[in-house]
Amino acid sequence: MMSNRVTTTRNTGYGERLGNSFKKILWGIILVIVSIALLARNENNFVEQKAALKEGEKNVISTSPTPLDSSLEGKLVYFNGETSSPAEKLVDQDFNILTDDLKLIRNVEMYQWKEDSEEDCHDNYGGGEECTTTYDYRKVWEDQPIDSSRFYQEEGHRNPTHRAYSSKTLEKKPILVWDYQLASDFTNQLTKADPLVLKGQDIHIPEEYQTWAVAQANLDLFDDELAFEDDASQPKKRLHILENELYLWYNPNEPRIGDLKIGFSTVPSGMVSVVGQQAGKTLVSHTTSNARSIALLELGTVPVQTMFAHAHAENALMTWFFRFLGLILMYAGFSMLFEFVVTLLKVIPPLANVVEAGTSIVALALTFVVGLGTIAIAWIVVRPVIGIPLLLVALGVGAYLLWNKRNKKTDSQE
Repeated sequence: MMSNRVTTTRNTGYGERLGNSFKKILWGIILVIVSIALLARNENNFVEQKAALKEGEKNVISTSPTPLDSSLEGKLVYFNGETSSPAEKLVDQDFNILTDDLKLIRNVEMYQWKEDSEEDCHDNYGGGEECTTTYDYRKVWEDQPIDSSRFYQEEGHRNPTHRAYSSKTLEKKPILVWDYQLASDFTNQLTKADPLVLKGQDIHIPEEYQTWAVAQANLDLFDDELAFEDDASQPKKRLHILENELYLWYNPNEPRIGDLKIGFSTVPSGMVSVVGQQAGKTLVSHTTSNARSIALLELGTVPVQTMFAHAHAENALMTWFFRFLGLILMYAGFSMLFEFVVTLLKVIPPLANVVEAGTSIVALALTFVVGLGTIAIAWIVVRPVIGIPLLLVALGVGAYLLWNKRNKKTDSQE
């Protein structure tokens, strides 16, 4: 039996480490450039989206979803109402699962091996490095296939390369709110799903499982305490049903690699509030004067002012996310630029550690100056009142970090 934990040791010579760190200088430059572009574009997106939402708030017209007012053609409108669809029931053709809700979602998970790794490295005198990597393998249910060919040790931890069934979403067309048909920009936002209980469904048993199903026809398949015994005369794979999930496996008490767990959920009809552009009988995304799109949908009866407030909050949240991402990328880039200097001193590990701490501070200072400076300059273009103070703060923080580093160095020499 293969072990589910493998440990390897890798030794890297001083010359190879120098070569690797030198190559990282180019990647560091690329990361810094990419982060500057990301930060600048992010601030521009925030300002443009904010202006678009303000324009929308100013021009939106509240109306009723029925009867449709033809005078509002091409206008940004707000209304709320019950979703519905004249389409027939949705059917999962593989298992004959039916629903009259707006969407039928099938989520398929496979029991697979997953590899986790942890690396521990330390410097050797002479500039070399020794790294110990530990690989742990565990069995998990995952909705995405895991490529075991990339494992360090695939033998004994091999996953199937394909699966009989995959996840998918079925959607009724059209989806209406009274007289309005919702375009995909709105229907894609209908994501709140409820589990579909399979009891009462006329489930189709795929052919490869029918022999076993017929043999067990006198049993209650919804009883999760059924006892199964291995029988060479029965098909290898078996179907087991529990509440809102189908299990395709050998033994329900002990799943094996490659077994499938299939769950179903639905998006029901309900009250929604929407903001979009009236185009004939269809509600589509509205394009503002600065070429931004507005297509808002929320569940329930939500006032239009609240919907725009939520949109502003989401815009701010995404902006902060990309700000942090940009600053992290920039710090990583500057750190790569200094890595060659640190590696050069690895012949004496204690000295290299001191220099590495110093370069980390420098990289942090540069990140604050260049990162916040980029954000400030982006704001100066549109709002100098915000951009100029922010630029001064960026320069001040960077200067303080460098001054603090110099003082610590002076104190250590004394």
